[in-house]
Amino acid sequence: MVLTLPWPASSVTPEPGCGGSTHRWCNHVPVGGISVTDDLLSRSFGAAQVGPVDERRLLVTYVRASDLDRVDPRERVLRPSHTWAIGQGSTLGMGRAPSGVDIAVPLIEEDGLQDNAVPRLAARLSAREGQWWISNHASGSASIVVSGPGAQEELRGSSPEYPIRRRRSIVTVRSRSTGPSGAHPVEHRLTLFAPWFPDDLPDAPSMPSRPSDGKGTTDVVGAPGWSWAHQRLLAAWAYPELIGLASRGQPRGRMTRLLLRQMLEGDDPNERLLSGLRRRAARHLGVPLVGEVHTPAFLDYVVARRQYLGDALVDLHAEYDTLTRGRRSQP
Repeated sequence: MVLTLPWPASSVTPEPGCGGSTHRWCNHVPVGGISVTDDLLSRSFGAAQVGPVDERRLLVTYVRASDLDRVDPRERVLRPSHTWAIGQGSTLGMGRAPSGVDIAVPLIEEDGLQDNAVPRLAARLSAREGQWWISNHASGSASIVVSGPGAQEELRGSSPEYPIRRRRSIVTVRSRSTGPSGAHPVEHRLTLFAPWFPDDLPDAPSMPSRPSDGKGTTDVVGAPGWSWAHQRLLAAWAYPELIGLASRGQPRGRMTRLLLRQMLEGDDPNERLLSGLRRRAARHLGVPLVGEVHTPAFLDYVVARRQYLGDALVDLHAEYDTLTRGRRSQP
């Protein structure tokens, strides 16, 4: 069975609880009380589309992402162009002109023409005995990356089928589109929700997400002691990795300012606070984390503690909803 939900399915107002949902599939509550995965899931799908968990429907959203360093990254996370609820007996294929599948997702340019930088069939989703699989058919300059918070794997032509074993995964087909200003990177993203899996959040002790006195919590062993301001800053600074987007080494200063609604020109208002958070983490771990060369290690530190940043991520998403509500209501 296939249920196709055209835009604006993702404008569905979430229900209260579980990051905005009370659906029965919201079965995991992280430290902050909000599951980012379930918040995203409830934005695009209702209980009728999810269906009984034992049916193992795969819930899929699609968006084409270009101008990757200029556009607010939340737009491509929160505003998919298409959504599907796919039953066990159906297949989905994405590519320039996919065929031989139940659901064909043509990867097109912004002008509606075929994206000739990707193969006819780049990736295929299918299920066998309750397990969903991704098979890679990409060739040439196109590549496929399967990612999630804290995990990433590139699939090559020789790669075996990849099993879906996470509550939320992102399949990214990368290409280089040619436009008036020359070639530029493009990402075609499928977000896959498998609600029968639990959130893969690290286990950790509790830490209040919004301390009333504005100070962090330091009396719980293992908790990072981040204040609400710290959480929002880190959620913005590490946004792509926390959401699970495929890594591409993007500059973080402008993106962080954009997410926090700060001026994009002038001295970086976040540099001092970030340096302090790096130094604090370095003392805790006993390893150097200050300086650009240590950014990958600090990113790993933050992503490994993502269970403390769910509230801040969902808050950033709610802010984007508020900022764009007027634009989306216009005819």
